[in-house]
Amino acid sequence: MLATVLLNGAMGLISIITFVLCITDYDAMVVNNPSFYPYISIFQKAIGSDVGATLMTTLFILLNFCACLSVLAAASRQIFSFARDKGLPFSGWFRQVSFLRRPM
Repeated sequence: MLATVLLNGAMGLISIITFVLCITDYDAMVVNNPSFYPYISIFQKAIGSDVGATLMTTLFILLNFCACLSVLAAASRQIFSFARDKGLPFSGWFRQVSFLRRPM
């Protein structure tokens, strides 16, 4: 786990440094950008094509979606385990796996 965190942190740092070094004109690309997402114009300027910028943006959005699902799953598991140990208010409600009562 520690090696994974260190490796992902190092790769993230390399990605951020590479991304920042692709900004050639800060005022035009970031500050005075007409869109709300300046990273798209940075991708377009770095790649030189609209198709490449679209693919990179799509990959970026897909990775963010997967990361959000992962965080949601981890948070729900932590809430369930903490409620199972009666550490949360309304823990009886949180620790239920199914709200439907089935006859056994």
